[in-house]
Amino acid sequence: MAFTEKTVGNQLELMGFKPDPKGVWKLNANYVIYVVNFKNQEYYKFDGTNVYHDDDPEDQVLSDIHQLIQSALNDQPESSDDERRDSNDATDQSAQEVPSEIKDVTIPNKNIVTAPNPDLTSENIRQYLCPTATDQEIFMFLQLCEHRKLNPFIKEAYLIKYNNSPATLVVGKDSFTKKAEDNPAFDGFEAGIIVKSNKADTEEDYFFEATRREGTFMMKGEELLGGWAKVYRKDRSIPFVAEVSMAEYNTGKSSWAKIPATMIRKVALVQALREAFPSDLGGCYDSSEMDQAGEN
Repeated sequence: MAFTEKTVGNQLELMGFKPDPKGVWKLNANYVIYVVNFKNQEYYKFDGTNVYHDDDPEDQVLSDIHQLIQSALNDQPESSDDERRDSNDATDQSAQEVPSEIKDVTIPNKNIVTAPNPDLTSENIRQYLCPTATDQEIFMFLQLCEHRKLNPFIKEAYLIKYNNSPATLVVGKDSFTKKAEDNPAFDGFEAGIIVKSNKADTEEDYFFEATRREGTFMMKGEELLGGWAKVYRKDRSIPFVAEVSMAEYNTGKSSWAKIPATMIRKVALVQALREAFPSDLGGCYDSSEMDQAGEN
């Protein structure tokens, strides 16, 4: 037995799902993508990082999908002996018929996923970007690239996987700011670093003061504590603020060793942009946020 568009399609449509020509129904709710795939007989949700297949009582949408499909499967009657014999007879008769004309049929490559960019295929993603990604991770990566209009071949997005951890969609900082600028509600941002500087009242009396500073300039003797950012929206009265600690993100390697102030400012900025524009950037992360994951 199988669940079909005929048995559950109307209910999915009432829930807000939209079908595509391949029999895959999708719903984007609260920045989570729900998928019902009739061809593969599966349903799951994707939160931007992980794929969940099992029924989740705490997730009302996934629970409703589970109950809907189970109800449809339970309601399907079993075929009688007469119906099975009629089906077999029809199959035998069809096998004996000779078509009057034979036409060449081109079978599409199952690895190709339709997307605005013809180079965005499963084979190309696996060969050039992430050889260890699973089919599901590549599928979701392509869906997110299509939904957010990102082109991984011009370094707007990356699919990164460390060891056995789930693959993560990584977006370049320029793509974050570009997406924000494309949103009519965007009203600018401020970003900088947090430093600890020495203050001396006398030669023997020293105390420390943490200072927010725009940009990444530091003076000799100052210690870099973290980064900060504010993102403004025209339809909000309060800016979205992010403050991040060097201790949490600094790996001491690569760019973190060479330009730590630039890196920590970038982490704060992309976090504030993601919170300000979740519909455009939810589930997307910058490489500077993922450096520490690669050390684990």
